[in-house]
Amino acid sequence: MGKQQGQDSAIFTLKEELIKMIENLNFRVYAATEYDDRYIPGIDRKRPFGNSGVTGDVLEILGRECDEEGEFREEDIDEAENLLIELPLALTVVVENKTFTPGDYEVKRYVSYSRYQRMKNYKALHAALDEAEETLCQTEEDRKRFIQLQEICMNVSGDNPWDVMRNIRWGEGLHAFWDGAFRIFEKHHAQARGNDKCCSCRHNSEPFGLDCEYACTGVTKIAQEGRIVLACDDYERADQE
Repeated sequence: MGKQQGQDSAIFTLKEELIKMIENLNFRVYAATEYDDRYIPGIDRKRPFGNSGVTGDVLEILGRECDEEGEFREEDIDEAENLLIELPLALTVVVENKTFTPGDYEVKRYVSYSRYQRMKNYKALHAALDEAEETLCQTEEDRKRFIQLQEICMNVSGDNPWDVMRNIRWGEGLHAFWDGAFRIFEKHHAQARGNDKCCSCRHNSEPFGLDCEYACTGVTKIAQEGRIVLACDDYERADQE
């Protein structure tokens, strides 16, 4: 998980689970590629941990168990997906610091960290994307628009995934697909914000994020990796005197 630091750096936590995953990575050399080089090393995309079920492999590495029907818990699947998103940055930390010791490490905000941040934001938007695909893709042209929507969601930088709505809004009024997409994302955004204390707190000047005059020192409970504040000792409703 990434934490705030300076303008050019952040703090990333290298977890024991990530180290276990790195130890099980399945590397290979690709030959006769579409590029000019004859040989390109990389992680096997189909079997990054040796088997074809990527999420299942991760959960086995972590020692998670299936239920009687052979299914993993949703919480475990969510954990595995979060770790997969963190894995490239974890590998960067291991290589740059020449260490397999868990802990907090300073990382530069560009390249690996920015890719991690964009993919973390994409995951936060997946429920809205799933609904858009299910309800709005009526024609081949709609399918092309959905691919555009996916690309937009894959490239949301910063700490707030819902900044994507500013990019979706440009399509409003141009086509029913974009009108519907904005309504769907607006609904999911409202659901995500449902219990967010910052949205109604007089000390927060940013209605869709964290910009507290107390620097969030009173926060006692968070969700979505700090994007939503569920409890804060400094909380005061903005409409109360």
